[in-house]
Amino acid sequence: MNREREEALKLSQEPIDLTGATVERERRPVKMSYSFRIRGEDEALAIWLEDEADRRGITPNDLVRELAEEARLRASQGDREDRVVPVGELHRLIDRIAQRSVAA
Repeated sequence: MNREREEALKLSQEPIDLTGATVERERRPVKMSYSFRIRGEDEALAIWLEDEADRRGITPNDLVRELAEEARLRASQGDREDRVVPVGELHRLIDRIAQRSVAA
């Protein structure tokens, strides 16, 4: 072994005194990752997903997240017939309207 490795190994085996140490805990945001497959017979769905994401100016991953959020909101509202608009879509619509008024 070279000298640096020997020194590092020696240091790693020495006890560490944590007597005066404090633990600082902070909440970290929860992140969940889901993966799904679109079967070959559902190619039209995959194409729609990509086209709709392009139309909205977001990634397919963000579109799936928005669609899941919209489904959750609708499920929590029961049989109400109000139109649920995801926040991301609302922002994009407002941006489009603002761009039209600036261009006019």
